[in-house]
Amino acid sequence: MNFKILGTSDITTCDHCGRRGLKLTRVMVPRDADGNADGEVFYAGTSCAASLAGVTSRKITELAEVADFQHAQRVEWAQEKIDTYAAAVEARQAGGRLAPFWELYRSRNTHDLIAPLDAFNDVLGWLTEARSILDRKF
Repeated sequence: MNFKILGTSDITTCDHCGRRGLKLTRVMVPRDADGNADGEVFYAGTSCAASLAGVTSRKITELAEVADFQHAQRVEWAQEKIDTYAAAVEARQAGGRLAPFWELYRSRNTHDLIAPLDAFNDVLGWLTEARSILDRKF
């Protein structure tokens, strides 16, 4: 397959054939020989997506459902990280003490043997990734 299926959209026009009034479209991106995204995201009806990808409509539907589920999991993870850590990190960045952050981190990550500043930097990375996930649709 030379396309990656990113999920399902409520966009109602197929970018491939121009058909309008579709119930949904499949979100796709071309891939290079190594399987990396190589081009702009576009929206195709299920039949056009199947034709472009060289698979059946049923397979496109399955791939889109898996991608939608994985995206929902990423969004859930991102929201949980923001809900848990954002306030503590912002307080620390505003000149607050590290101890409240560290207590929160240790209560949620009892198995980690990590220094407080390393934990803080890890969480900064998580929050950056989480915000990125929530900012993009696919």
